[in-house]
This record gives sequence, structure tokens and C-alpha cells, in this order.
Amino acid sequence: MRVRIPGLYIVLGLVLAGLIHIVAVLTLPMLAPKSAHARLATLGPANTMIELPAAAPGRQVMPLMAPDVRYAFCRFDLTNGPVRLKATVADELWLIALYTPEGEKFYSVAGADMKRAEIDLVIAAADQHKLAMVFTGVRHFRH
Repeated sequence: MRVRIPGLYIVLGLVLAGLIHIVAVLTLPMLAPKSAHARLATLGPANTMIELPAAAPGRQVMPLMAPDVRYAFCRFDLTNGPVRLKATVADELWLIALYTPEGEKFYSVAGADMKRAEIDLVIAAADQHKLAMVFTGVRHFRH
């Protein structure tokens, strides 16, 4: 089967456009001027819980914040050892999610799963203790 020259150029152009698109999509997060971690770093120090103001049009710290949800964050630094998060919240409708500075979620738990309004969470790097998992001696979850 003989391919005509204009058809070959069209196919090569589409392949090249596809490759450029893939490279642009994959490099965009590295080229973004401010990641979520960088935006939140300007609002307060590490290892401190900071409650964000209510979201309103044009006044959102992060994009796509729901106006009927209350947000708080804590950037934690494990270089000096584990960090303990301990709090009592008004009800069981809460969610904790832990993210890397690059934005990858590596842990989350909902208050409804725990069946309690008390939060007692120890965040530690496993390599600080030469373990694959860190045990705190406190049972936090009831099954």
C-alpha cells in the first residue's frame, strides 16, 4: 500500500502534536509558580494549626474551596522528630488528609470512620525509628 506524501505529513504532525501535549502536561506542575505547599507556607510557621478564612468568590486561598466547609491546615516538619496532632472537634464530621510537599496524598482518615470527635495522631517518618511502621502504643481506631 502506497502512502501519499500529504497523508504522511498529517500523521507525523498529529504524532508530534500528541508528544508536545504529553510533555507540556507532565512538566506543567514543575513550572507552576506557586504550589499549594508554597501558598500555605506564607500563612504561618510549620507545626502550627492554622484555620483558613471562609471561602468567598475572589477570596480563596486555594482553588475550588467550598464555601460551606471550614478548612484548616498544618505544615509539619519531621526533621526534629515526630509530630503529634491532638484536638477535640465539635462533631464527627471531619477529615484529615496528609500530603507530600509535591501534593501527593499518602494518608487520610474521616471522623465518621473513627466514631469519635477526639483526634490523637502521631506523624513520624518510619526511617527515624528504623521501622517499616511506627507504633505509638495508643489504639486510636475502634473496629
